[in-house]
Amino acid sequence: MAARLRERLASIGREIGLSFSFKGKIGNTRSAHRAIAYSRTHPPAPPNPSSANSTDAAVVVGLGDDDAQDRFVLALFAAYFEGEADITSHADLADVAGSVGLDRDEMLAWLDSGKGGEEVDEQDRAAREMGLKGVPHFAVQGRRVDGARDVQDFLELFVKIKEEEQEQAAKANVHTTVASGITT
Repeated sequence: MAARLRERLASIGREIGLSFSFKGKIGNTRSAHRAIAYSRTHPPAPPNPSSANSTDAAVVVGLGDDDAQDRFVLALFAAYFEGEADITSHADLADVAGSVGLDRDEMLAWLDSGKGGEEVDEQDRAAREMGLKGVPHFAVQGRRVDGARDVQDFLELFVKIKEEEQEQAAKANVHTTVASGITT
């Protein structure tokens, strides 16, 4: 089952230009979530003109919080899914931060200090209280869809919702017709 899923993902990835390695270390993602929070709340480092990547860093300077976080998350996904990054490693997370213009050493010290843990734990607790059981999570007209799903699963859900709406509309129409035929 797992081998079939990996091959399917690899095939889909190749179609869109991604090369999944499946060699990244999986484990507790709490520190990765803390790093994501850091990327949203700490400004990018100013570019270092002597750096070979100074133009890359210059692109990051001036981005809003969401932009810095988005760049970090995209780089983290690439490092994990296409590289061999260990998302449980503070050093690997700090390397990803440095690759998008965030201060690598500052993030490493922040992660090592344990900061951000309470916020991540609170978000996790709130999600569990809402009934969320997996990521990604989607809500489609009040119906929860947890975990990675095939496109077909969503299409079937959309069809089911549409059929239920049509049934409800037909019932409402019948009730209106009956009610309008009653005279007093």
